[in-house]
Amino acid sequence: MILRLRSRLRGHRQLNWGAVFLAGMISLFVPVLLGLCMVYLGQPLGELIGFTGDLPILVSAIGMMLVYSPLLSWAGMVIGALLSVVAMIYGWAGPGMAILGGAGIGWGIAQAIDSAIVLPVIGAICGGVYWLMILVLCPDAVAPRQSDESDT
Repeated sequence: MILRLRSRLRGHRQLNWGAVFLAGMISLFVPVLLGLCMVYLGQPLGELIGFTGDLPILVSAIGMMLVYSPLLSWAGMVIGALLSVVAMIYGWAGPGMAILGGAGIGWGIAQAIDSAIVLPVIGAICGGVYWLMILVLCPDAVAPRQSDESDT
């Protein structure tokens, strides 16, 4: 299963705080790069493909939200990074849990500031990128459980 929820127990022992910080910073700014592409390429690609009307403008507007997402995402990233370490202790640090957790934190921030519904999507993107960065920097911290390896 690709989006598993579980990971090895006590994976936090394989983790260092530098990796948590670096993964958090990278996952904050990946949506910015995606947003910049959407802002600068949305209108020209829309015209090239033949879309007219509001769709290219909508793509650019969503891209602009992604560009400014670190203004709010940092708070969610601090909460998410600390929760990810707790999840690693108990073996709940799979990619599915990171995406669900990011979406949940994004939803909570959206409710707190009475803002756009797109924040859970941004949170899910940040959570997924965070998990990938932890996988690259400390692969043993989020390794699958032994029982999960035999199931795949």
